[in-house]
Amino acid sequence: MLDWKEPLPLDAIVDRGLVVFNATLSRAVGFAVLAGIAINLIGEQMFGPHEAELEALAREGRLLDLVERFGASLAGIAVLLLLVNSAVLHLVGTLARERPADPLSSLGVTLRKLPQLLIGGVLYFVALWCGLMLLLLPGLWVAVAMSFFVQAVLFDDHDGVRALGASLRLTRGHWWRTFALYLLTFVAMLIAMLIAGLLVGLVGGVTAFITGARQPLLELAVGALIGAILGLLIDGVVVAYYYDLKLRLGEAPRRADDSMIA
Repeated sequence: MLDWKEPLPLDAIVDRGLVVFNATLSRAVGFAVLAGIAINLIGEQMFGPHEAELEALAREGRLLDLVERFGASLAGIAVLLLLVNSAVLHLVGTLARERPADPLSSLGVTLRKLPQLLIGGVLYFVALWCGLMLLLLPGLWVAVAMSFFVQAVLFDDHDGVRALGASLRLTRGHWWRTFALYLLTFVAMLIAMLIAGLLVGLVGGVTAFITGARQPLLELAVGALIGAILGLLIDGVVVAYYYDLKLRLGEAPRRADDSMIA
């Protein structure tokens, strides 16, 4: 799947990403769905009883109070999301290289690399915050230029600091092209999420009509399934684009039996 030898135009990379998605969907979707359900249930347990307070603090712009009241819980959810999303991405990336892979092994690899992912993530958001505080455009530049640090940790075994530098090297000279890919992905995902929301609402309405009451677990499962499919689609495109960036920098393997995975 990741075996082309010359850099491709953006539309061809998206096509390759769709190939990766089609090839990995059946082997990764179960893990992604279960992970999505688990995170939603944990989040509901942590924040459900405090939903009104959370909304009030956010609406009033009391960010310091929000962090003081729920900072530990928010940080815990953020770490869990980073772990799970990175594990799914590792699984997709490994399968895309036609290497043996399963959810447990990908989760194990991601757990071992979690400290470096956290270091990279903290530095990334500090740089992003500083850029946004200066002006919007520097923050936008940082958001795109350093966005491949997770892939650099997972696939090339960089530590958290070097992963940010690796992302900067990969996107140097390709910032606008990368931004165009993200913009295209964002618009497509926005449309898909709107459709997904309608589908979840339809399922909830139909089940409520048939059973006389809403079935929140069924709606959660449907939402997790749709979210997993959309997430795997993005992962497929990102893996293909990361490979192409490495190829442009002369770092990607040139033979089909080589591996991008460290």
